[in-house]
Amino acid sequence: MTLADRIAVMDRGTIRQIGSASEVYEYPNCAFVAGFIGSINMFDGTIKTINGTTKVGVPMLGATLEVGENSNLAVGQNVKVAVRPEKINISRDPPPAPMNRIEGTVDDLAYFGKDSLYRVKLATGVVLQANNVNSHRGQEGGRVAQWGDKVWLSFEPSSVILLRD
Repeated sequence: MTLADRIAVMDRGTIRQIGSASEVYEYPNCAFVAGFIGSINMFDGTIKTINGTTKVGVPMLGATLEVGENSNLAVGQNVKVAVRPEKINISRDPPPAPMNRIEGTVDDLAYFGKDSLYRVKLATGVVLQANNVNSHRGQEGGRVAQWGDKVWLSFEPSSVILLRD
């Protein structure tokens, strides 16, 4: 994604999306492109409301999420709801509203030096991935959370990607 100013993503000989690397990564036009370019958490959802704020029910997360402005949606419409792991904040304390927030337990933790990947199991049994930058030098106890800790995952409504396929 760093060698060209435009890229094309193909699926079985069909071009699915053409754009800059940031356009394709941040604004995929379908579930295939979202999953092909980078890591992503993706679930089925249903549009619940569209009065100034769009809300989407996501049974696998046990939550209703607030999302950024989206046009051409209808109440009751089925969508794919996606959030990239680096857009998700992890903390031990509940985040303030209007953040989307979900409680869970750290199920797995991978330390990569510059960042850590947390796999957090929700009450529904689903596991979400969240990246956290290791911005402070420290020992194991200096991490945001450890295995088995109760944590809150949160993300901005604008970080949610809605896909129609």
